[in-house]
Amino acid sequence: MVDDKPSMAVIYRPQQSMLQRFRSSKNLAIGIVFVAMMLDLMLITTIDPILPDMLYSIDHHESTKMTWQPLHRDANTTKQYIKRTTDIGTVIAAKPATEMVSNLFVGCIIDRFGHKWPMVIGCLANLVATAGFAFSPSFIWLLACRVIQAIGSSLSVVSGLTMLACLFHDDKERARANGIAFGGLSLGIILGFPFGSTVYQFLGRQAPFLILAAITLIDGALRLLVDVPSETEKHQRSNFKNFMQLLTDPYILIGLGCNFILHIGLGVMCTTSPAWILGNLHADQWNLGVILVASSTLQMIAQYLAGVHATGITSRWLYCMAGLILFGAGMAVYPMCPSKWFVIGPEIVSRIGLGMALAVLSALLAHLVDIRHHSDYGTIYGLYCASYNLGFVVGPIIGGYMVKAVGFEW
Repeated sequence: MVDDKPSMAVIYRPQQSMLQRFRSSKNLAIGIVFVAMMLDLMLITTIDPILPDMLYSIDHHESTKMTWQPLHRDANTTKQYIKRTTDIGTVIAAKPATEMVSNLFVGCIIDRFGHKWPMVIGCLANLVATAGFAFSPSFIWLLACRVIQAIGSSLSVVSGLTMLACLFHDDKERARANGIAFGGLSLGIILGFPFGSTVYQFLGRQAPFLILAAITLIDGALRLLVDVPSETEKHQRSNFKNFMQLLTDPYILIGLGCNFILHIGLGVMCTTSPAWILGNLHADQWNLGVILVASSTLQMIAQYLAGVHATGITSRWLYCMAGLILFGAGMAVYPMCPSKWFVIGPEIVSRIGLGMALAVLSALLAHLVDIRHHSDYGTIYGLYCASYNLGFVVGPIIGGYMVKAVGFEW
């Protein structure tokens, strides 16, 4: 007697195919990279404003107490902050410095072994670092968490961009995907400062980091779920010679140089402009927040539009050049602002220029690697991330010394 009932394999085949379509979805891959970049910037912009309070609480042995109450400051708190400025600067600078070095190795590792597991390991590192910030009992622990965060960020961003390059072979689609993914950076800046300060103020030190850790855990599950084939078979012979070929390619050097210059300028702005606005233009903290949110929102829009419309190699060079000009023009006008609200204009111009250039540079470098090399996506994105981290290391140092030597205007 023949059983007319369908087998379990037949019943579950549609569900399995649906799951497989979800795992190989291009939108899922873009979303994962978008969230990875957003979380990276949110963690940075969450810890930086509250770091002085965290070090103060560690000095007074309050960080190990399981309390959700914000720190109560007294008249001596400002003096304590000044004493710890070196430690604050060390913790902040540890991430770009570590990431600058690790990116060079991460790119070669991804080209050799694929992007999937480096991306998952990067998420685990970010999870450990985020939880560590919540409960670190000393300055050394905070510094160690910052280094772990840098390694996790390097693994996540470089492998995520490599995944998009492997998934989108069409140059126009790749540019659009990169434009959307890089919007996560702007959204992370928009959300990070108000999120970290507000949650810290009302729920205590652990709360913002535990919330970010929970989001990171969800992102990690999606990274495990996504199924995008790597192109490791092309790179079994990836070696130092290939790395040096990329470094000596004049077109790639121009792209990396543009990225480096942009982030030197951004590092100078982030280091010097808040103090100048607060001190010389007598702004309040919430004024800075409004200026930052408005400019970062327009930067995110500019990144998306540039990624969609810059579809050819010539148009990308033009967008990059226009972005550099706008960024430089905004910085030049910045010191001429007579009041705090006039700052919004040059800040927006600079951010739009930054967004235009960032949206096209990553796709431009990937296209150059396709047509001039062996599609070494991991290596080129490692160099790309190393160049902007180098800019973030050099920019604040140059900005700090120049403000002291010749003033903010220069």
